[in-house]
Amino acid sequence: MASQRTRESPMALNKLYPLTLPLYSLIHPGRIFQILVPSGRGWKVVKPFKQSSLHIPTLNESLLGNKRDYGEKMKEKYTLKNFIDIEKGDTVVDVGAFVGGFSRGCNGIAKRILAIEPVQSNVECLKKNVDVDIAECAVWNKNTMINLYLGDPQDHSIFDNSQGGRVVISGNVKVQARRLDSLCKQYGYEDIDFLKLEAEGAEPESLEGLGKLRPPKISVSCGAEREEENTLPTVQKLLTEMGYETQLETNMVYGRYKEVKK
Repeated sequence: MASQRTRESPMALNKLYPLTLPLYSLIHPGRIFQILVPSGRGWKVVKPFKQSSLHIPTLNESLLGNKRDYGEKMKEKYTLKNFIDIEKGDTVVDVGAFVGGFSRGCNGIAKRILAIEPVQSNVECLKKNVDVDIAECAVWNKNTMINLYLGDPQDHSIFDNSQGGRVVISGNVKVQARRLDSLCKQYGYEDIDFLKLEAEGAEPESLEGLGKLRPPKISVSCGAEREEENTLPTVQKLLTEMGYETQLETNMVYGRYKEVKK
């Protein structure tokens, strides 16, 4: 958990670090020392012990209290040992980038990264967290304006997932939706090595939007985010039909194009 909410300036907090950290580590050896600093419309989470920080749009428990680096955690989630991984020089497309966790985990390994995120408040944090190419839009199977339901910053979706109470919808906005093939062409990312896909229920349509593109490695997160329906069976079927060998883990489908040499 974070130490406290504070409105102190970062400069004042920096002066307190040398005095605070040793005492805190003695009193709470198993906890993570974090300081929350207001930043724009969101927050900056500072971890002095780790000498790292993360910009987030709201105080979310899943982003606070992690002993591991957020980028490393996301990279581990979307790769599968001995099947697909981020390799030196890869071109990566990160769909549903949120605040840039996966992109950050790939930074320094991948040659180029295109992060795709439709929500402005998340994009503001994304820009501060990692230096990559950014497309502010949703992903769909056609180029159009589309309705986006706003819930938790990690759960904004094209689908109304308020039924069942899993997500509380606070409103909706119209956003630009793009096919991946046309979007990647616009940004010069037609030779994708690794596609990470987290589309809050729109994973099947996002894959349809690839057209003839066949990234050698694909990783798809499939939860019950399509009006309480899990998209995993549909995603696995689509990838198989597209020529991919697949492996499954909890709510995840990992795909490797069969033409890739093992």
